[in-house]
Amino acid sequence: MSKVNHQMPARRSLGEGGSNVHRGFTPTPKKSSFCFSKFRNSLFPLFFVNEHTYYRSNYCQNKNNDFLWCRGFTLIEIIIALAIIILISSFSYLAFVNLNKSQVLERNASTVVSILEEARSLSVSGKGPSPSRYGVHFERAGNEVVLFTGDSFNPANPNNKETLLHSSLVISEVNLESNRDEIVFSRLRGETEDYGSVVLSLVGDSEMIETIAVYPTGVVQKIN
Repeated sequence: MSKVNHQMPARRSLGEGGSNVHRGFTPTPKKSSFCFSKFRNSLFPLFFVNEHTYYRSNYCQNKNNDFLWCRGFTLIEIIIALAIIILISSFSYLAFVNLNKSQVLERNASTVVSILEEARSLSVSGKGPSPSRYGVHFERAGNEVVLFTGDSFNPANPNNKETLLHSSLVISEVNLESNRDEIVFSRLRGETEDYGSVVLSLVGDSEMIETIAVYPTGVVQKIN
C-alpha cells in the first residue's frame, strides 16, 4: 500500500502570482528608509490616526510586491494646504495693488512735471499763443492742474489748458514761497518767485506721496 503524503503544499509567495490578500492573512508593512507618516504624526499627534492602526486600504505595493505603509491626504492636511495657498495669494494681491497705486502716482507726478516744464519753455521762448509769461495753477485738495498765460491765474481765460489727474490722486499740499497756488515763470530766463514744492498723494492713503520741487531758477524735479 502506498503511503499518503499528508504534508501541506507550500503557499505561494506574493511574488509568484499568489493572491495579494488571503482570508485571515494580514500583511506586515515594510518600513521605508524615511517614514513620512511617522514624521507627520510626530508633528500633529492629535489629528491623525496612530500609525500602528492599520487598514487594508492603507497598504500599497511596490514593484517587488512589498507592502508599504501608504496614506492619502487627510481633511486637516487639505485645509492647511488651502490656508497656505490663500495666505500667499492674499500677500501677492496686496503687493500687486500697492505696485499699481505706486505706478499711477508716479505717472501722474511725471505729468505734472511735464506741464511745469512746458510752461517754463513757453515763457522762455515766447512762442505760445500770446507772448507773455506762463504759469501753472494747482487746485488744492483737488486733482486739476491748469496751464495758463499771464501774471496770474484767470479761470475765465479761454487759453487755459486744463489737465485732470487720476481720480485716485489728490493735490494734498502746495508749499510755495509766494503762498499762492500757482507757479509763474519769467520771460527769457524762466525763473520764478513761486518756488517750493507740490505734493501728490493717494486718496485715503497719505503715506504714498510724490513730491515735485520747483527751484528759483525754474528747474523742476521729482525728489522721491
